[in-house]
Amino acid sequence: MKKINLNAISTKGKALYLAYDQGLEHGPTDFNDKNIDPAYIIDIAKKGKFNGLIVQKGIAEQYNDEIKKAKIPLIVKLNGRTSLLKIEPYSPPLCSVQEAIELGAKAVGYTIYVGSKHEPRMFKEFETIQEEAHNHGLPVIAWMYPRGQAVKNEHDKNLLHMPQGLAWN
Repeated sequence: MKKINLNAISTKGKALYLAYDQGLEHGPTDFNDKNIDPAYIIDIAKKGKFNGLIVQKGIAEQYNDEIKKAKIPLIVKLNGRTSLLKIEPYSPPLCSVQEAIELGAKAVGYTIYVGSKHEPRMFKEFETIQEEAHNHGLPVIAWMYPRGQAVKNEHDKNLLHMPQGLAWN
């Protein structure tokens, strides 16, 4: 395993990422005429000196030249789902670690819905992704959301431990 390079997506151990992966999962409701344009978001990430821009494979492919030109570290979210089907949450892989590397990703990310009946499957997929990414020296980000049949109230503050000094939004 190669040494994981967090310096590519952080500054002095701190990081600020601009997530632009909601379009697949949320649909058009999160967007207006201005922020629906990936070029506009890339410009925000550049001007804001973000440590990374998080996008799905499609935007990473279509706007790869612009992202590279803006010198924003690319973080590819490897899985996703829509909110159209009202079923037990599962977010399948849509992009491989190798594809993300070929796109120039400095890190990859993966969402897991803890509490879903598909949780074991997502953890197994994440294990494979993490191992492959780490073998290439890439950091891996896990987004964990309490969702699914085992979660009675996804907003229950007792579901997740929050370290001292941090606050819930």
